[in-house]
Parts: sequence; C-alpha cells; structure tokens
Amino acid sequence: MFKKYSERLEEFEMLTNRLLLSFRSGDDTEIVTNILALDETKISFNYISADLLFHYFNCFGYKKTPDFIVFAQLIQHGVKVSPEARGLFRKLYLEGKHSIDINDDVIQISKCIIK
Repeated sequence: MFKKYSERLEEFEMLTNRLLLSFRSGDDTEIVTNILALDETKISFNYISADLLFHYFNCFGYKKTPDFIVFAQLIQHGVKVSPEARGLFRKLYLEGKHSIDINDDVIQISKCIIK
C-alpha cells in the first residue's frame, strides 16, 4: 500500500533525527540500520538539512575512529562531503595528536574525502 507523501516526509524527519542520535551511541550497526530505514522511505538524502558527515565525525571526536562502512553507506545514499566535514576529519584524524592511531578505515575515508 502506498503512503501519502506527507506521511513519508514525517517518517523521514523522524528517522533523520534517530540517525543523528545514533551517531552519539557509537554503535555502527545501529547507524547503518537507521541509514537503511531512511532509504526505505524513498526520499532523497539531499533533503536532509543537517550535515550528516560533519555530525558523524564530530560525535566521535578523539574517542573512536569513524567506520568506513558507515561512511560508504552515507556517500552511497547521496550525502555530500561538505568543506566543514572535510576540515573536521583532517583536524581530528590526520593532523591531531591522535593521528598516530590511524587505522585502515581512516586511510580509506581519507582517500575519498581529502583531495
């Protein structure tokens, strides 16, 4: 059965908020689940006004490195890499005092994000 666009939009907004909150949990499985749930609404991620990559990188800070699978899912679904997200990634993971903790995920993301 088809849902009205207004119902899908309401669900999309709720799922977007849930995704932003899941970034704080640090649970990559939960984040990917929320991304896939957003995709099921069939509304483009371009309509999300929040800078998802910036929020994703910012929620971890120096506590944890970002996961390439989550990053790839966001990019695959049309999330753009903003200059702010690029700068924050560079500052936190490549130029920061924790840059010695670079793992394969950080290297893969840096190949995609840093130009």
